[in-house]
Amino acid sequence: MPFVFDNAVIVPEKVGSSGDARELAARMSEAWIAFARTGNPNTKNLPNWSPYLLPRRSTMVFDKVSKLIDDPRAGERKLFEQVPYVQPGT
Repeated sequence: MPFVFDNAVIVPEKVGSSGDARELAARMSEAWIAFARTGNPNTKNLPNWSPYLLPRRSTMVFDKVSKLIDDPRAGERKLFEQVPYVQPGT
C-alpha cells in the first residue's frame, strides 16, 4: 500500500529508504491515479499495459525496471488447477 499511495517515505522499515523505493512508489501511484481517472492505467513512465485477458494473463510487474509479463505464475496456477475446489455452501 505504501507504493500505491506514494507514501513509501513514511514506512522505510517496510519498503526501504532508497531512491528506488520512492521512484517505484511514484510510478505505481501514477498508474493507479490514471486508472481511477480514465479506466486505463497506462502512463508515460511504464511500458504499454494491455488489459488482462485469458489466456495471455498480461500482468504488470513493478520493479526498478517495470515490465509486462504474460502469465508470470503459470507454474503455480497449473499446479493448483489440479486441486478440486468445492464452493462453500454448495
